[in-house]
Amino acid sequence: MAHTSSQTGKRFREAVRVSVLRRKRYSKIEKEAVNISSKDRFDSVWNQVNHEKTRFDENYEKVCGLISKKCQDTSVAMQDFMKKFSPILEIIKTFASPYGTVAFGTISILFVISQSKHELEQQVGSTISAIKDRLPGLQVYQHIYTDKKELDVKLQGQIVMAYQEFIEYCILATRCYKKLPIKLQKAKQDGRVRTFQNALELSSFSAESHRDKSEKYCEDLNSNRQLNMHYLQHMQGEKLRSFKAGFEYQAWKEVECWLSPIATSTIHELSQNGCYLAYDIVIDGKRAHEVLSLILLQLLRLKSDTLNDENQYSELSGDLETYRLFGGEGKHSNENDEAKLNVLQNIAARIIGFFEPSEIVYIIIDRVDRCSQSLSNHRKALLDAFVKMVEAADCKLKVLTVINGYDWDSRYYGLENRRGKRCVMEQALKF
Repeated sequence: MAHTSSQTGKRFREAVRVSVLRRKRYSKIEKEAVNISSKDRFDSVWNQVNHEKTRFDENYEKVCGLISKKCQDTSVAMQDFMKKFSPILEIIKTFASPYGTVAFGTISILFVISQSKHELEQQVGSTISAIKDRLPGLQVYQHIYTDKKELDVKLQGQIVMAYQEFIEYCILATRCYKKLPIKLQKAKQDGRVRTFQNALELSSFSAESHRDKSEKYCEDLNSNRQLNMHYLQHMQGEKLRSFKAGFEYQAWKEVECWLSPIATSTIHELSQNGCYLAYDIVIDGKRAHEVLSLILLQLLRLKSDTLNDENQYSELSGDLETYRLFGGEGKHSNENDEAKLNVLQNIAARIIGFFEPSEIVYIIIDRVDRCSQSLSNHRKALLDAFVKMVEAADCKLKVLTVINGYDWDSRYYGLENRRGKRCVMEQALKF
């Protein structure tokens, strides 16, 4: 019996640890609750939970009056339950110690989570009340059945079995209660990404089709020599390995800098390694804001959970509304293109700020030279936008571009004058 109890106790502890401490979706106070090991500590955390909830209810008193009263009733029931439940732990700790080590934490995390969800409170409250009514009788056994006689042992075993069922209920209920809001949160998050996507006029974009286009492009480069003459240089096998082992490419990987090595193999490599990556293969005549919007959408999808922050989403939404003013059919003038790019640069600064300083983000653009060369030079505009993005980033942002250097004069673009502490640039390699 003792060995079985020990194994079950370990399983409980691991279930709670995996479900709470290692998952970001649990709040700080929920993580505090799972570490509760005494009734006094429970009372302290529980009072904090109720204080925060009372402040919330006061702000929405007219709407939440009835709900608030029900929540107070449930709160009292839960605290009363913990008061009457604590003596039972003395029996458990004596007879099967592994159970007692997780009892308060397991029950507390259930209560804290349910307290933030009105409908769930009612279900938990009714269950706890039913159990609570039987607890006073169980407390008597703590004083009467303390010997090692057969009857005592059997009764203690029954108490432990009932305790085990209740703890399992707490664990399963906690898991159940957390799943629903997470699914709703994910749906809300995806909806906000779609709103952003539609505002950027990229409603048809999907990660799968984008990846397929890149793979098809790579296949064409590797299999059709005649096609390669139109592109830059046919690099594969030993020539490609030699290039990637060279100083310029290695320097790009080691520090923040601008360079022009081979985009397709780098895209494949970074994709396989699960890196933060956004890329585009430019077609003839593409405008700067079209390239940048596609990059920003990919970056946002990598950090879509940030949109759960109402302040972040509100600020992005404001920029999107401004962007919409310059959108739509028949508005593709040079002035509108420039205005769109300016708004996107504001959005870019926000989105790149979603990444932590310790994270590395890669942006790869193949054939910047194909960008439109209308009156507002989209080549220069795009490169300038990326420089500003690097300057605004707290994370390590690495921008790689491939450019046909036949008619490319880097002095015209003035990038050398933009060197700063966080932006190191090299002249594009010419193939």
